[in-house]
Amino acid sequence: MDQGDEVNIEKTVVAIVNLLSSYSLDAKLVLSLAALATEFGDFWRLRKDLTHKSSLPKEFCLSMAILKFESGYLVEPKKQPVVDELNNLIMLILEVTKSISELEKLRNNYTSANVPGLLPTIQKHVYGTIAKQIEVYWKLVSILRNPYHESSHEVVDILKMLISTENDPHLLHINDGSTTVGVSIDVLSKKDVLLLISSLDISNVDIKNLQKIYEGIKGYKHYKMVWIPVMEQWTPERLDLFIQLRDQMPWYTVQMFSSPVAGIKFIKEEWHFNGQPVVVLLNQQGEVENPNALPLIRLRGMDAFPFAKVAEDAIRNLDNWLHLVANHIHLSMQSWIEEEKYIFFYGGTDQHWIKKLQGYIKSIDLGKFLNDGEDEGNNTIESVEVGESEIRFWTNIESLQFIKEDDETHRVLQRLISNKKENGWAILVKGSTVIISDQSSKISRALKKLVIKLQSEEENNFHEENFETIFKEYHKQVAGMFSHSCQINIPSSATNIIPKNMKCLECGQVMETFISFRWNKSLTTNTQNSSADFVRIKPRNFNACYPSYPRYPAYPAYPAYPRYP
Repeated sequence: MDQGDEVNIEKTVVAIVNLLSSYSLDAKLVLSLAALATEFGDFWRLRKDLTHKSSLPKEFCLSMAILKFESGYLVEPKKQPVVDELNNLIMLILEVTKSISELEKLRNNYTSANVPGLLPTIQKHVYGTIAKQIEVYWKLVSILRNPYHESSHEVVDILKMLISTENDPHLLHINDGSTTVGVSIDVLSKKDVLLLISSLDISNVDIKNLQKIYEGIKGYKHYKMVWIPVMEQWTPERLDLFIQLRDQMPWYTVQMFSSPVAGIKFIKEEWHFNGQPVVVLLNQQGEVENPNALPLIRLRGMDAFPFAKVAEDAIRNLDNWLHLVANHIHLSMQSWIEEEKYIFFYGGTDQHWIKKLQGYIKSIDLGKFLNDGEDEGNNTIESVEVGESEIRFWTNIESLQFIKEDDETHRVLQRLISNKKENGWAILVKGSTVIISDQSSKISRALKKLVIKLQSEEENNFHEENFETIFKEYHKQVAGMFSHSCQINIPSSATNIIPKNMKCLECGQVMETFISFRWNKSLTTNTQNSSADFVRIKPRNFNACYPSYPRYPAYPAYPAYPRYP
């Protein structure tokens, strides 16, 4: 062990001791030993099952070792001396722990004056024993985390465990255009595999995106695509839907209807599958190159190939992210963004509000503002209606939320997703820069104030300020008239980015987390749908932020009617 490792162990000991500062010395030691025992116990139990007679199939135990520890080294003879050394060291640590526990009991029966050297001795051995535990852990890691290229295991070993090919060696099926043909999973040997895992609730947009990827990777013989449909129980209706979906997928499909997917627990826990589609990229050695490449595929298509993390980094560093989610909505979108034009994106269920908003936008002449509309033909604000059914826009927004990490972009994306179900919402951008994103009531009132001002005799006052500055000021005035209801809806497909604490976007108040389940008929009819359930985050003092109506004075009470005789 080099000097750097010793320093790391020393720092780790201090961190563990500080973490357990409220516990007694012997309790610190026992708790740290318990943590080590949890890791080593799983390792030892699997190794025993593999090297001795066990009721479990050897292939199952080996596959579990590969999945849990990312290693098939548990039974290699050359590792036996190291394993025995670890086992003996743990036995010694256990004996030392027992002795220290007895000494701690003895110390509690006497004062420090009677046995002055006992406490420092116990402390020294507690810290030393914890350091040994850390050393054992890292030795165990060095056994289990060896690079895959040194082992004989590959992607097929992982897949065999996930879908259990014992009862049916031809679980994979390929659609040749007229019928499906069963093939052995060994056709994936020494291949990089894009593993599509989903329920039957997968949108047509995602299927079309994946079809393009399938066509794109045809030129790379070592890339293959496989669909694993996940259903707890198959019914005749679900089988019919499965066939409809399978016929749209020219890649390999796992057909296993008699039992659930064998590795479903691992898929849920390690790859965070929760019903929404994921695309796991496995290399030829079975290593996970990307736990979910679907956001990249949605946003960039084959431009993101081979869908490694470096492609995500490129999007993270991209300032102009708007074209990734909105380019498909209008043919002129890219040119509008490049020309730094003002664009209103809006949508909602209230068609009356939408018509009013469209009228307000059309009546604004940017030529009446400072530095706006100077270019010929640039006096108007562009506007684009985005309906809830615009599945590509919303899935792109959700996908971008997976990747973008900066706080400002996250706030914009959270507002958009949360406002999706509102009566109305709107977002104003200039080029690729987001200016304002809010609900219909505030946006429309601010626009109305602006339009009235433009139509008044004081319209020339605007020549001293640009449209962005004026509209932000009017929006601020309108927002001050409202109490606010801040509710952030995070799709279940984005559970990996849910923060432990989230503050209200308006007032900064810490919010509470609620789980909300939403059913949609599209889940059984395969119409376009982006998510099935949400994590809803609301302010702790919800009554203080609700309802979101302006504070108008109360109406006077009606006079009582006179009583007739």
